[in-house]
Amino acid sequence: MAVIGDAILGKPGSSERAVEQLLQLAGGAHHLVTGLALWDDRDQREYSTVVVRSLRMRELTRAQAEEYVRRDSPEGCAGSYRIESLGIALFEHIDGDSSGVVGLPLMAVSRLLREAGLDPLQPH
Repeated sequence: MAVIGDAILGKPGSSERAVEQLLQLAGGAHHLVTGLALWDDRDQREYSTVVVRSLRMRELTRAQAEEYVRRDSPEGCAGSYRIESLGIALFEHIDGDSSGVVGLPLMAVSRLLREAGLDPLQPH
């Protein structure tokens, strides 16, 4: 989910709502929050974490936000952007593991696997 202040921004569902979300995020910082859980059936144990990434979007005019939504169709994306596509042009800064912004935060997944005794770099 995308979080700005106390507000949670889900998937906008429409072009109009996507433009409004982008204008709400424009020029400031927000966070993407991803929860991960790994279940180890061997010992009936759960390994979990929450990954938070901070992003800073550049200033946008309404016309730029409308054009971005028209071209990239982010209506099904939390925060109203596809960072793996044209959406990268909306940003000034992204901290940390970028895989956590596009989808599954792979560094955190790797860490959870190691905690469970399943180091991806060790032969099994």
